[in-house]
Amino acid sequence: MKKIFLISLIASSIAVLANRQANRKPADKDMIVYTSKEGIHYKMIVIGDKIPEFFVNNKKVGNEDLEHYSSIIGLLQQKLEERRHKVKNAKS
Repeated sequence: MKKIFLISLIASSIAVLANRQANRKPADKDMIVYTSKEGIHYKMIVIGDKIPEFFVNNKKVGNEDLEHYSSIIGLLQQKLEERRHKVKNAKS
């Protein structure tokens, strides 16, 4: 009986931790927002090694369509890495 309780407790703890990670809100270091001269609003969220979430005018772009935005995604990734590098160096 104790084994079943212990296994159940461990499983529920793992589920809670996985849910927290999945529902984690992006921090400033994970997100970048950009508005083009034409007024198009872009947002990209990169958390860990997940595929980036990319939005155009607040509408999520599906993974299958990300290649259409490769130039702006590359620019945003570069800016995000520059920001992360600045924050990391400021803490050192």
